[in-house]
Amino acid sequence: MDSPYTETPPLITDHYQRSNQKTEEGALAKRPNRLWVYDLIVILILIAAALLRFNGLFWGEYQYLHPDERFLIWVGTDISPVNSLSEYFDTANSSLNPHNRGHGFYVYGTLPMFAARYAVEWIFGQTGWQEMTQVGRGLSALADLGMVFLVYLVGRRLYGRRVGTLAIAFAAAAVLQIQQSHFFTMDTFAAFFSFLPFISPSSSQALTQVRQTVWAPMYARSCGRAWALA
Repeated sequence: MDSPYTETPPLITDHYQRSNQKTEEGALAKRPNRLWVYDLIVILILIAAALLRFNGLFWGEYQYLHPDERFLIWVGTDISPVNSLSEYFDTANSSLNPHNRGHGFYVYGTLPMFAARYAVEWIFGQTGWQEMTQVGRGLSALADLGMVFLVYLVGRRLYGRRVGTLAIAFAAAAVLQIQQSHFFTMDTFAAFFSFLPFISPSSSQALTQVRQTVWAPMYARSCGRAWALA
């Protein structure tokens, strides 16, 4: 016979999570002007993170020192937008398909590439290596900035505002994340979309289990450092 103590019922864990969150927010509410202080700190951290990621974005004088970035910009310059969905799904002839443009070795994701290509067309009306570099790096920095904010949302859901604020501070200052934001590569996009499901309602039960097994400071540090390696 299985032990009745092997697993905590979902209703109990959900109630435990909600009660702890209400207890923390209630304690902060008793102290005047404490809740908005955390929000202000988060906003300031996001501004600092944006400055670190967008400052010097067009470094390198278009010498394309990163081999992956050079290849992606080459592909983005060769592909062209389609006029209809039927052309898009016609993979054998689609002008958006890198394999139809002499890049049969293309094994990266297509969503960031297509987004950058259409943005270039919308902003400049034409494509080129410099245009793809400017738009691609901007989107890469924006994706990593979104990743930083996701770290805060998950930290706040698990452990409250204080740990969420600590987590976003670590993520904002992660050197490798800042470095990857200055290249048009798929790293920042992959990290963002990998972390995005953690804020969905369906992940609440899993996050509750993580809360009960992982020490809060360990989470804050791992979000800022481990995800920099993603």
